[in-house]
Amino acid sequence: MAIFTGRGEGMRLVNVPGCGQIPLDLRGPRRSLQALADTEGDAFGGIALPGPFSGRTAYFQAIDLGTCETTNLVAVAVE
Repeated sequence: MAIFTGRGEGMRLVNVPGCGQIPLDLRGPRRSLQALADTEGDAFGGIALPGPFSGRTAYFQAIDLGTCETTNLVAVAVE
C-alpha cells in the first residue's frame, strides 16, 4: 500500500511505478507512507503531521500497489 495525504478533496492524477497514472480524490497529493497490508487489507504505520494541522482536517487515500486500486478518501480531524 502507498498512502497519500492531501490538503482537501479534489481529483488529481499521480504517477505510481507499476500502475501508471492513478486518479486520487485529493488536492495536492503527496506520498507519505508505504506499508505492507495483511490478508484483511489492513496496513499499519505512522505519519507525522506538522503542528499547523492541529485543529484542521487531514485527508488520506491509499493505493494497493499489487492491484493498483484506490481506497475511499478518508478525512480525519486532527486534535
